[in-house]
Amino acid sequence: MQLKYKALLAAAPALILMDQVSKSVIREVLSPVRVIVLIPGFLQFQYAENSGMSFGLLQNFPEAWRTPFFFSITTIAVLIIAHLFRQAPGGSLRLPLALSFILSGALGNLTDRLRWGSVVDFIKMQVWPPSRYYWPTFNLADTFITIGIIMLVLDTLLARESTEAPEASEAPDAVPAPEECADAGPDPDAR
Repeated sequence: MQLKYKALLAAAPALILMDQVSKSVIREVLSPVRVIVLIPGFLQFQYAENSGMSFGLLQNFPEAWRTPFFFSITTIAVLIIAHLFRQAPGGSLRLPLALSFILSGALGNLTDRLRWGSVVDFIKMQVWPPSRYYWPTFNLADTFITIGIIMLVLDTLLARESTEAPEASEAPDAVPAPEECADAGPDPDAR
């Protein structure tokens, strides 16, 4: 089995399981009013349901269309990821891992929509303490997508860097030895 498939089979199920278990636990333990402070003034768990997409966009989308719409978007994303995955060299690891993280996050959030009708978010971080600005609440699936995108960008930069760097082993065209020129004709200095 090629390395890229081993990476997918090792990473994706584990990441999806982590995401779904964390959300199930949060749904059981927390309510929208209860907060678990992990790092005061910086990180806390707070239950939230997101019926829209990232940053709460499309929350007012009609409920009858919401699940089919997000299912369609996720299906298109999965098809693109599958295509990119098939194009990856068999022995590569960075690109398949990046795609596995993105795929896991997308499928984790889709699973929420199919199970509960909305995505469970629970990680709340304060990113600018002086103004008490909090990043929109997110979950592990969102984190996996972000990590996957960062890995994808790094893989692209590293691949470009390796193709642009000249090979040190390449030598300039060598001057042929005199015996290699024997069939070029008689030597005018031979008289």
